[in-house]
Amino acid sequence: MADSKDSQIGFEQEVPLDHKNPDLGTGKIYYEFGQPYQSSKPTVIVISDAQQFYIRQGEVTKFQERWFGDSFNVLGIVGRGTTPDFLQSVLNEDESTDWIKAWNIFNYQQWLGDIDAVRKSVLGDEGKVLIYGESGGAMLAHQYLAEYGHHVSRAFTRAVVNPYLVGQLGLNSDRFWKEVGEFDPGLLKDLDIVLERYSSIRPVVVMTLQRQNFFVPPDQLGAARAKLIKALAAGDEDYFAKVRQEYEVDAVQEVMSSSEAIPIRVRLYEFLAPSGALERMGGPELFPDYEVQINISGPLIDLHRAKKISLNDFPFRNLHKLDTEVFLLAGRWDHVVDYRSTISLAARYPNHHLFLADDDHMFKNFEESGLLVPLLKSFFEFGLTDSRFQNALEKASPRRWQES
Repeated sequence: MADSKDSQIGFEQEVPLDHKNPDLGTGKIYYEFGQPYQSSKPTVIVISDAQQFYIRQGEVTKFQERWFGDSFNVLGIVGRGTTPDFLQSVLNEDESTDWIKAWNIFNYQQWLGDIDAVRKSVLGDEGKVLIYGESGGAMLAHQYLAEYGHHVSRAFTRAVVNPYLVGQLGLNSDRFWKEVGEFDPGLLKDLDIVLERYSSIRPVVVMTLQRQNFFVPPDQLGAARAKLIKALAAGDEDYFAKVRQEYEVDAVQEVMSSSEAIPIRVRLYEFLAPSGALERMGGPELFPDYEVQINISGPLIDLHRAKKISLNDFPFRNLHKLDTEVFLLAGRWDHVVDYRSTISLAARYPNHHLFLADDDHMFKNFEESGLLVPLLKSFFEFGLTDSRFQNALEKASPRRWQES
């Protein structure tokens, strides 16, 4: 791509509906820079997946200002999951969803193909990029590394979901039942009352309990859970309505009933299938994270159980061959990602740094300390061995978790 001589930052890219079957036709995705492209600057691709919404048209400039500053071309891809060309391709004549088509069009390998098509469009066939991803986007970033890592010089991921390792290691990232019982054993009996009282709208109740994790700081979560559970057990409808609005539960439920949720359902199936969660369910314990994902991805799970679709294994062996520098940020108190899976993932890369922070999935404390952004920027600009990155790493050391 030649340097922009005007203020254009947004571009369309035509890609196959199905990268493995190009004869099905094409559709257009959109990608956007935070500032006009300059060939003298390294390019960071911000990777988001189907269930993330922080990269949208008109938003990349703010993302660049918040995280990267002016030293990089920062590029965000508004993926196929929001594009009518792709959504319409999986609908039947009666507007119902053909879920096998949906799987073929929206599985993660199609997203990887789109990312690489944009990379080639911007930098040419052999151009190298930096990549950044959070949570599910971080998982997609590592999936991209496994397939296209020779085109990535550095990668920074935070709170990386990796259900393959969760399943292999026998981990359970949904610690809700255990933590509630430890906070107050009596709450488990209250939960039984709640689930019986609200059995007809169980998915709404479970999502409310699950989304509380994203809105309440870790040090207040136990008390907030207790208050919510007791209110529900007592049938306090006013409080239930209040927290549903506060946690955006009804808004999420509405989205999940629309065609826009089709790619999200595919992605959540990809989180569930390798994790062992499906085998864990059915006992007396409540696992809100897993149950919400199961409720949303139900049509894909049905196809999985019928052996009509299946996931490829994660090619971990490919990671050992990379010279890419990889920074992995994990939170000790992450309610979505078991930090031990990130330790295992980090070990697959020859050139990596793992930072285990005394924080949760959102890294709010780390960010508010003012230490996270300099760490991110210095890693991307200078790399793991440079003294300027090492200096930023040393300054960030108070945010590391240490076992007592």
